[in-house]
Amino acid sequence: MENCMLRDDKFMDHGFMKREPKNTLAREHFENGKMNSISLLLRSNLRFSSIHNKSVVAYSSQAAKENVTIKKKKPISRAMRAYIDRVKQFEENLIVESKEYSDGKRFLANIMGEDPAHFTPKDVDKSVEYLLPSGLFQKLARPEMAPPEETIEKAKFDINGRPFHFLFYTGASHLYETQFETVKRINRAEKLLEQIHRKGHTPEKENKMDLVTSEWQDISEMEKTINESIRDDHFEQTMQALERLAQHPMSGHFKDFLMNYRKATTVNMTEMVFPEIQQDPDGRYSVQHTTKRKTAVATVTIRSPGEGKFVINGQPGLLYFSDVGAREHVLFPYQVTGLMEKVDTEVTVEGGGFNGQSGAIRYATSLCLAALVDEQGRVKLQLAGLLRRDPRVKERKKFGKAGARRGYTWLKR
Repeated sequence: MENCMLRDDKFMDHGFMKREPKNTLAREHFENGKMNSISLLLRSNLRFSSIHNKSVVAYSSQAAKENVTIKKKKPISRAMRAYIDRVKQFEENLIVESKEYSDGKRFLANIMGEDPAHFTPKDVDKSVEYLLPSGLFQKLARPEMAPPEETIEKAKFDINGRPFHFLFYTGASHLYETQFETVKRINRAEKLLEQIHRKGHTPEKENKMDLVTSEWQDISEMEKTINESIRDDHFEQTMQALERLAQHPMSGHFKDFLMNYRKATTVNMTEMVFPEIQQDPDGRYSVQHTTKRKTAVATVTIRSPGEGKFVINGQPGLLYFSDVGAREHVLFPYQVTGLMEKVDTEVTVEGGGFNGQSGAIRYATSLCLAALVDEQGRVKLQLAGLLRRDPRVKERKKFGKAGARRGYTWLKR
């Protein structure tokens, strides 16, 4: 004890012993009996140690500053914390929904008398359609039983809150990615064309993609392809970029990419039904068919061989239609097949206007000519779009509108 007291006296003599810490924060810890050396190190850059449970030595510790490394935790924002909670909730809901789906599928299999172990999703759809028949026109409004993985939308962010897609914040990530990939391939096509020109050559026809056997997807089909809703103006911009790539002399190198947004137009001719060929008493072959376009009904009779006679309701074909476009519509099938002056045609048409009548005549004429020509001629008619009926009709007038969509002129009252 004496040694201890002497040691205490030495500290007192040299001025190191402090009965009460001068630091306000340290004094609070000292009085409360809850002094924490680490917290004091962080807050006051001083290290305190107790001696004999009754006094405190305070001294500067540069070595402690150099040896101790302080790791600060990164603060988590409220948005990030909310996202983590949503991810956890999504996983929990997915587990619950998966269990309910498996139980429901097993119960449905027992109702249908099937083995639950071999009950596929197609069997589930057939069973729901059989047990819950619906007359609703929209398929999305009909009852269905799908796995939760298909109905519950998955998270589009990783655990750090970063979106998976690099164009997520554009609002139309897949659409802009399509435009980005299209422009990138256009630049590559320009480089390929430049290499050919440097060698003093011209690109061959095989380097350009054949666009006759396919056509572009419409906006609804494009939405299914990219799995994203598309605005009309965005769809036009995308189609302009794709059309520019398709018309490029080196577009054949990117056929696989372009075919993702095109659909084949060639149909198996064996599945199509053409009019029957009959033989007249004079030995000539004749084909007759009746078609409709809007409210017009046309009956076309073609006889082969012939001299190129063309009669519509007892009048010469070119004089019956005063509109040049209607005349071109009627004569187009003969130009495709090359039978302009080799067959005789007799037409009876009624109802509708010039466009409706010319469309009905063209469709009936195409089917009759397809029955007379060979397989190659039918392919030409098919690629020209002549063997496909135009289902469009006039849109009805709406209540409160001047026409189908046109509004009345606004007048200030």
